[in-house]
Amino acid sequence: MEAQLAEIKARLKNAPCVTVQRHIHLLHEYNEIKDIGQGLTGLIADARGVRQIEVQREYGVNDRD
Repeated sequence: MEAQLAEIKARLKNAPCVTVQRHIHLLHEYNEIKDIGQGLTGLIADARGVRQIEVQREYGVNDRD
């Protein structure tokens, strides 16, 4: 089993801790961008006097985005 583990580690592009840190960094970036997008749709909704969900639907944004 240790030989398998060593073989798999040798094939990794980066150390696991580096991959995890990069993933965390990318998640933070994604969340910041998502927050900005939600803020903008909120401003549009307020200006139009409609709910934010209506603006999101208009622009093709759903719950998974």
